[in-house]
Amino acid sequence: MNSPQRLSTYWVTCADGLETLLQQELQGLGIEQTERFAGRLIFQGSLEQAYRICMWSRLASRVLKPIHTYEIELSHDARDVAEELYEGALNFDWSLIFAPQSTFAIRLHVEREIKVNTQFATLRTKDGVVDSFMEAVGRRPSIDTKQPEITLFVLAGKTEHTFCLDLSGDSLHKRGYRHYMTEAPIKENLAAAILQKAKLEQLQPDLILDPMCGSGTFIIESLMILTDRAPGLVRRFGFNGWHGHDRELWLEIKAEAAQRHEVALEKPLPKFYAFDADWEAVKATRQNIIAAGFEKLLDQIQIEER
Repeated sequence: MNSPQRLSTYWVTCADGLETLLQQELQGLGIEQTERFAGRLIFQGSLEQAYRICMWSRLASRVLKPIHTYEIELSHDARDVAEELYEGALNFDWSLIFAPQSTFAIRLHVEREIKVNTQFATLRTKDGVVDSFMEAVGRRPSIDTKQPEITLFVLAGKTEHTFCLDLSGDSLHKRGYRHYMTEAPIKENLAAAILQKAKLEQLQPDLILDPMCGSGTFIIESLMILTDRAPGLVRRFGFNGWHGHDRELWLEIKAEAAQRHEVALEKPLPKFYAFDADWEAVKATRQNIIAAGFEKLLDQIQIEER
């Protein structure tokens, strides 16, 4: 079990252009010092802080914990990036991170100017992890690309390859409520960024109107903000199979988030209006509001085809 006070390096990724808003959001979570890069913030912090980002960030895409860096010897002109990734994965004892009974998946991101077949490179990275397990414990974990218990995010760089544990599992924009889709829906974290930029929480409006509601993303994200609903409260994460997971700490954070939401639900809310010219969008909005856990608030939300 990790001590919540032990400091580690974490990467918090986001869509390009959201770095400033994400930096402000992390400051609100008590993380004052961050290094800023395109699409990514890096900070030194505790496991508790990383968990709180997973639970509370409305803007982040992923929370990554770098666990292994493989430096590349650039002594030759022709690089075999796929084999570098295999060697990098093989040269680490992954049984220290998760058990062979766990399923895992590889998410590979390749820096620009690096030429490699990403599908083959991902396969070779997986082979390296599996062979590492075989050498260490004589057993191998299985692959599950849809709902893995462990996700390894690998950044293939020019001088080094970084292997990270993806604490988020699926991208954090997936809150778990979008059961019904319309054409070209806006991502949840982008909708939240627009609402944050508009200072929704500070304005405390009397009404919120979305005249082209689509699948209801703006309405639901507004509800989540105004009822202090943590975006990570009902979704799966990528740390449950990790040996370093502190289950007791996570359950405390989750219970605190649930309590905050219950308290905020007692406060008055604005009237919500969700309109769309497409009847299917109107139905999707209603169903997604229910899936998000706001069925009891439907009497405060006027949803119509217009």
